[in-house]
Amino acid sequence: MKQTLTVLCLIFFLFKSDLTFSQCDAPTNLQFSYANDVSSFSWDPVVGATSYTLELKYSISVWPAHALSVTVTSGNSYQITGLMQSLTLDWRVITNCGTTVGNFATSTMITACPEALNPSTTSITTTSAVANWVAAPGYKTTVSDFVAGYRRAGTNDAWTTLGHTSGFTLNIPNLLPDTDYEWCVNQTCAYFNSNPVITPFRTLAAACLTPTTNTATNITSNSATISWAGVHSAVNYTVEYHVATSTNWVTTNTTATNINFANLGDNRMYEWRVKTNCNTGSSAFSGVNSFNTLPAAGCGIPTNLTTSYVGNRLATFTWDAVPNANNYTFYYKSVNGGNWFLDNNVAIPTITKTNLTANTAYQIKVKANCNSGSSAFSPVYQFNTNICASAGKNAYEWIDLFKIGTINRVSGAEPGGFIDTGLATNLTIGSTNNQGQISAGFAGAPRNQTYSVFIDYNRNGSFADAGEKVVNTASINNANTYNFSFNIPPTATVGLTDLRVIMVKNGSGGVLGCMENFSGETEDYIVNLVASSARLSAETVSESTDDEEDIIIYPNPSNGNFKVKLPSAFKAKTYQIMNITGVEIEKGKISNAIELELDLSNKPSGLYLLMLENNEKKQKIQKLWKY
Repeated sequence: MKQTLTVLCLIFFLFKSDLTFSQCDAPTNLQFSYANDVSSFSWDPVVGATSYTLELKYSISVWPAHALSVTVTSGNSYQITGLMQSLTLDWRVITNCGTTVGNFATSTMITACPEALNPSTTSITTTSAVANWVAAPGYKTTVSDFVAGYRRAGTNDAWTTLGHTSGFTLNIPNLLPDTDYEWCVNQTCAYFNSNPVITPFRTLAAACLTPTTNTATNITSNSATISWAGVHSAVNYTVEYHVATSTNWVTTNTTATNINFANLGDNRMYEWRVKTNCNTGSSAFSGVNSFNTLPAAGCGIPTNLTTSYVGNRLATFTWDAVPNANNYTFYYKSVNGGNWFLDNNVAIPTITKTNLTANTAYQIKVKANCNSGSSAFSPVYQFNTNICASAGKNAYEWIDLFKIGTINRVSGAEPGGFIDTGLATNLTIGSTNNQGQISAGFAGAPRNQTYSVFIDYNRNGSFADAGEKVVNTASINNANTYNFSFNIPPTATVGLTDLRVIMVKNGSGGVLGCMENFSGETEDYIVNLVASSARLSAETVSESTDDEEDIIIYPNPSNGNFKVKLPSAFKAKTYQIMNITGVEIEKGKISNAIELELDLSNKPSGLYLLMLENNEKKQKIQKLWKY
């Protein structure tokens, strides 16, 4: 009996042991980490395991399709070097218990796109620096590179891109002296980019240079305006002046590059000089400059007030200059209107108004302003603006691009089928092959269109005189951009006049300058016809393109004070300002400035042209509107 009981116990023990060791559990607590190009996999050990099988596959694949399968015979972890960065994979582990195999435990892993290492900034100058970094382990140029950018530190400015590189250094150009910047670099990977690495630096302070291009303008019997070219690193400027017979300088400071001397004595010579003040110190004074104030006299009444040009919505007025006048005050109003509108400080005896109403009677008058006071008004002069109405029905087709000279207007359908844009450009008298572009916008499918361009050479507002249709009826049959060219006759006269472009649906019957109630649209512009001596040839004018930085002028229009942000790549060296007749009214040199300040506050209201020129004799032109 005892032997039988012993045998039964032994059988039970063996059966119980077989139940214990035949079970093969799935691994638990699957963990993944990535560092220095090494992918590490681990899991909790399983009792009875003799080995583990680790498998990896792309997430879009289906098990058992896998990219990698390894048997781990020692321990409960495994490392793989060199997996692609930014890669997402599924991975699983199964326990092997002798001849028994357990269930898979599955997880997902992502290899990082690592940040660049050891960023540093070298070769720092007043206007440039070099960004440097080191790639993290695992960087492969076949699937990755670096992208970098920079901006002023402590701002929300947009990042200026430095582009892509497979190397570890990039030059940072076009910086301002003595300014805090920061640059960032991201490693690009196959599926996502790294976090940015941002590094600050400061450019060197520029030398404090003596101002140049010193000029005196707007000289009267008791005042004068002096100006000079701006210095890059200037905090402000110290200006001194005195009567030439005196040794006592009058001193003032300003942050502008011009200053007005008032309360001067008449008919005297004055001397002046200027120096730059920087954070690093001050420059030497410029050489002594001089000017003479005018003799004082009475103030005469302006005579011969008349219109030199009358269009539909603009007119130019002239009168005889008054000796000793500092400036003029010009008044105008509609005959049926109650209030006079005025322009103060009109510097020369001419002014152009561009905001008039067509087919309207106006009255004008003018007075002179002198040191001794203001004159009485001139006799009132009355005139009528012309009428040459043109408006289309543009619900289904309209002009969406028109470009000639410096005009480059993109638009939608204008309310009422007409717009007086107020935009202007210079065209040279006698010039040939002037280039232009036009395109049409459509609601629905494109339809056949015709267009013509008119210039009112004789300034009578009709567009119907011989030769004023400068582009005869041409066809448009899709939304493409169409090129055209035209000539300006040598008999045209200097000054402002109207330009009109009309686009007509199926206008085979011809396009007239004053037509209405057609399917299409009309746009009006202003042309400043200039003499050939002011001609800017196509070979010397550099127009802005998409990959070229534009001139930024603000505010524009203004009361005469403009700030001009200069294109850094263009490297402008001189500037010139011309009035509506193409006559130069101001010029100067530009010495490494990034911003130019212009003061036309004492000039008549209207259109001016700013021309920048670089050392290669290429030019850029922009309009300045003074109200």
